[in-house]
Amino acid sequence: EPDGQVIAIANGEEITLGELNEEARARGLPIVSNGPLRDSVIRDLVDRKLLVQKALKQKLDRTPEHLLAVRRLTEMLLAQELIADTQNEADKPTDREVAAFIQANPRAFDQRVLLSVDQIGFAPVADSKLQSALTAAPTLDSIDQLLTGGGIARTRDVAQWDSANLAPDVIERLLTTGSSGTVVMPQGDRMIAARVLSVTPRPTLKADQPAVAREWIARQRTNTVFQQLVQRARAKAKIDYQPDFDPNRRGAAPQAR
Repeated sequence: EPDGQVIAIANGEEITLGELNEEARARGLPIVSNGPLRDSVIRDLVDRKLLVQKALKQKLDRTPEHLLAVRRLTEMLLAQELIADTQNEADKPTDREVAAFIQANPRAFDQRVLLSVDQIGFAPVADSKLQSALTAAPTLDSIDQLLTGGGIARTRDVAQWDSANLAPDVIERLLTTGSSGTVVMPQGDRMIAARVLSVTPRPTLKADQPAVAREWIARQRTNTVFQQLVQRARAKAKIDYQPDFDPNRRGAAPQAR
């Protein structure tokens, strides 16, 4: 019978209080003060155990796809735990640092705006003449025509951009250009041609600004720790590539993922 730390047994498999608490933590659910919510999580745990038992009987845990997925999840979890273990209480931002961050990033706080943008996404263009023509094109329609003439696949849609998530130089270019012109810029591994349709002020509430700033600073510091760990690991590692799969073969910088 379930007793002590064992809260349920499904076909002989125990479900512990620790599992329940971890499940709730992972979902961000306050089950301690919410009985119905806790009952729902317990039901989900039991149902998952039953499904897993059936999957194991069918030996689905032995498929190459499953083994690769497990390996990927385990590696990601261990990397996250290493980063968390490297950080400490001293990394938490002070009130002065939070205030300085808010002042240095007005477009994420008091001057935050939402932009409705007509955008075209396309792969980077190798032809230098076409690159120049795209940059000089006066309208988004003319950019669309240039891409069509060059046989370059593209997507066009209207999206909403948040100035808090844009680099300061990008948001200023967009606001300066306005709806009368276009901006062509890189976005990840693609290029984006954009025209601003409308700008809506959406300042971050004063009461929320410190918490938002702390979260941004924490993410930046986590990324810094990640980059430092990767650089140190690469400096000591011996890495061999099959020639066709060497990411550095064209002089590209190593990409940490």
